[in-house]
Amino acid sequence: MDGLARVAGKIERQLNIGGRVYTLTTPTLGAWAALEAQLIQETNDVLDKAVAVASRLPPDQRAVFWEQAHRVASQRCAITIEEINRLPPFEQVAIQWFLALRKHHAVEFPTLQSVRNFLLEKLGDVPLDGLSAFVGHIVEGGLKNSAGPTGETTASNTSE
Repeated sequence: MDGLARVAGKIERQLNIGGRVYTLTTPTLGAWAALEAQLIQETNDVLDKAVAVASRLPPDQRAVFWEQAHRVASQRCAITIEEINRLPPFEQVAIQWFLALRKHHAVEFPTLQSVRNFLLEKLGDVPLDGLSAFVGHIVEGGLKNSAGPTGETTASNTSE
């Protein structure tokens, strides 16, 4: 039953940052899909690269070139864990926060960039490993060693 709770985003934890309580949850499939869509949008630069090359092609080859470029760009529809693991550490932490905040705070944090901005503005003094510690166990799907599903934690550099 615990596994179903994790996949459904039913395991939650409260985090108080600057007097505001944020509810972090295990990521739902919808959160993963939203993340994947944003990462694809941010990294799918196939057509941008094609624009840079197209002008150097003979005119009679451009139609085939553009067909191929559009085919390759449209095939970019998934992000793998390996790709995420190759990202810089701050990006990996931002992804964890995006996933954990998605269920209850999607309106406030609609994009990965909005989460990046939040981390820099509100928690910029917290080291990356500390930022990851706040949400890592939630994203990984377990709170077995934490304060529990409704435990409240306060970020150390924030004040009310």
